[in-house]
Amino acid sequence: MIRLSRWRERATLLAIGAALGGGAGALASASLRAEASGQSPPTTTVASAPTRERVRLGQHLAERAGIRVAAVEESSIAPGIEVVGAIALDPARVSDVGGRVVGRVAEYFVEHGDRVEAGAPLVRIETAELGDAIAEWLAALAELEAASARLTRERGLATRQLATAGSLERAEAEEGALSARARGAEHRLLAMGLTRGELERIARGGRVSGITLRAPIAGEIIERTAMLGEVVEPTDPILRVAALDTVWVLLDVYERDLARVREGDDVEVRTETAQDAAIRGHVEHVDAIVDPETRTGRVRVSIDNTERLLRPGQYVYARLSRDAGAHRGVLAPRSAILQLGGEPASFVALGGDEYEVRPLRLGASLGELVEVEAGLEVGDQLVVEGAFALKSELQR
Repeated sequence: MIRLSRWRERATLLAIGAALGGGAGALASASLRAEASGQSPPTTTVASAPTRERVRLGQHLAERAGIRVAAVEESSIAPGIEVVGAIALDPARVSDVGGRVVGRVAEYFVEHGDRVEAGAPLVRIETAELGDAIAEWLAALAELEAASARLTRERGLATRQLATAGSLERAEAEEGALSARARGAEHRLLAMGLTRGELERIARGGRVSGITLRAPIAGEIIERTAMLGEVVEPTDPILRVAALDTVWVLLDVYERDLARVREGDDVEVRTETAQDAAIRGHVEHVDAIVDPETRTGRVRVSIDNTERLLRPGQYVYARLSRDAGAHRGVLAPRSAILQLGGEPASFVALGGDEYEVRPLRLGASLGELVEVEAGLEVGDQLVVEGAFALKSELQR
């Protein structure tokens, strides 16, 4: 169809009005001259312009263009703050694994990326200190056994009044001291990384080939820093285990917005690679300190990451909102919003293969949705996919 669009109608009518008002005398004079000479009076014509308000597109072409419509609905819209942030490990769910003595990395039982349960063997360390500690413990056990036998004998003699009180006290003191020494030697071996099961095997005459370090928590091996054969110190981490089922999102919020953020506020997180998939969480902590250089405050969000969609170190987009201050309104997907003449607009299906352009006034941005303050009504059949095909048809 060809007719003037609303805004071009207004502009044209104003132009006609000005011409009629300012040039009325000239038109009247020309008319009189024409009548006097027997000529027809001059006429004024206004050139019509093709409409850009509606466009027709047959069903077959609409299907080929992938046009899809959806009914506009009213939604609850909460005021929010959009920021960027990064995924970080929860320190309470990370554990560095390292030897407690100087030793050599003899064998790995896991690879980078393996998932392990708490107590699973990770790496075996060989150390000369282990042999010395085992020898000291076995000697303490032997001496304790002998002292316990002497104490038993002294107590038997004392019951028959064949031992003095002093000899019994000395036997008890000796047994107590050797018992403490054996316990100390045992605790040293446990601190090195041996298990009680391994100690029992050693006490029965068995052997152990080094210290096996085990996973302190269930999680994933995210680092393996030492090579086979490398000598490590007690302060050197050998592996890092992290539980990635829950991660932190660290957001830097400008100080002007910090007062609007509260613990418990809802947060939607999107990644660069999956902006359509919002992952939801809640504000867990708001720092009381503002960075003097960036003028931002750190906001921490704890996110369930059971599906492993978030990776530590990854940048994310986040939107913080709260129920307080929410209002009802209309939301449109970004895919439905185009720029026509430099202004935002959308297409609405009218039926009968006809689509209408609706200039929009936009409000808050809510991730992949945008608030529409004016231009759409509840129930409108909004073109949410394929709008560019209609734009091309409109501009032909």
